[in-house]
Amino acid sequence: MEKTLWYDLLSSEFPGLDLSLTLLQPACRHNLVPLLRELHQPQVRVTGQEHMQLRSVTELQKFVKLLSAANQSAQTLLSTRGYSGYVVPGHMCFPSESLAKALPKRRKALDSRTRMAYPLCIGNSFPVHCAGLLDKPAVNSCGSPMMPDTLVLQMAWQGSRLLLALHSNGDVSCSQTVFVDIAVCSSAFTLNHRNVEVAVNGTWHTCCTGFFDMTEGRAATVEALSNGVPCVVCIHRGQSTPTCKHVISASLNLDAARC
Repeated sequence: MEKTLWYDLLSSEFPGLDLSLTLLQPACRHNLVPLLRELHQPQVRVTGQEHMQLRSVTELQKFVKLLSAANQSAQTLLSTRGYSGYVVPGHMCFPSESLAKALPKRRKALDSRTRMAYPLCIGNSFPVHCAGLLDKPAVNSCGSPMMPDTLVLQMAWQGSRLLLALHSNGDVSCSQTVFVDIAVCSSAFTLNHRNVEVAVNGTWHTCCTGFFDMTEGRAATVEALSNGVPCVVCIHRGQSTPTCKHVISASLNLDAARC
């Protein structure tokens, strides 16, 4: 009954979060304190159509490190450039059959022509409140501002590349762009991209600055992405500096890496 009460309280506070009852046992609850601290940061928004699932202490600890690094990066942007971004913890998930066709059968990197031979596999999307992310609001026929209040981040796989697209629920100039950092918490594969420039209401943008490796093999990667993996997305205005002390990955500096 006590575990169920904890689960109900956390679900009410963070409706996008799905914690295993194992993590709510008295012996494990101290591991939740760092997570709750990071989730209560003002720039964090837990959104998404699917719940972000955390099933083990190890997974929880890895996720907290990613979330903490993203929060520190957002705070650094605020202190150095006067604006922050939004940190969105979420659940990255793709349909298994389409994903198996979209991912390459070999680990080697693919050039753009080879990548186009693979079908596009589109996964779940992330709604993001965009207040402060865009520069100037568009205007309607009467001259009144029509600033959208939500951006929808879409993800897709094609070959060995992750692709991103952003769409708004209002009129936005085609010149409006934001930068996206994304990291995934999974033992099956490693994914970490930073400073991916994405035009709002534009086409798909390929994640080229960062790292993707199927560490446990292709089959394990397909299975993990089909079941869904926790991820941390940071959307911000302007490119974060390569020399920034706090990066979205606490252990890897991937600004110049290429997969």
